[in-house]
Amino acid sequence: MEMEEGSRIGDLTRRIFDAAAAGNWELIDGQYRAELAGCDGNQMAKVFLGYAGDENPNIRDAVATSLLALKITDEKVKEEALDVMMKMMKMAKGEKEAYSAGRAAVFLLENRDNEKLGRKIERALLAFKKKVSKNDWREGLLDWIPELQGFLSK
Repeated sequence: MEMEEGSRIGDLTRRIFDAAAAGNWELIDGQYRAELAGCDGNQMAKVFLGYAGDENPNIRDAVATSLLALKITDEKVKEEALDVMMKMMKMAKGEKEAYSAGRAAVFLLENRDNEKLGRKIERALLAFKKKVSKNDWREGLLDWIPELQGFLSK
């Protein structure tokens, strides 16, 4: 049974990353996010976090997008995910990287009330907002990530 679950996780992860490499965000945002919602969020988060440093910004975008679909209940895994998403936002240097950083921002916005990391998350979000303004990323981000509307409009 455990081997079967591992195989299912590996298959879904591969399909998500293949779709990301091909730029098929409709498939990721639709079917694959729905499939992720039915998985063990803690286990899947651990798998995705292993790819958060990938050199391909589409893969990093898929990591952040996938984390949004998961119910992560293990506090240790959640804190690691929050730390990784803060780093992803901070490291964005170009327009292609802005999208993965934007998805990371959505994850952080949804978890900004975290007892242990809330203040750090707020500071990271503020720094990202300044970076978006400085680099003129707002319109592009809002076109692809409408969940940022309220945050970037303030």
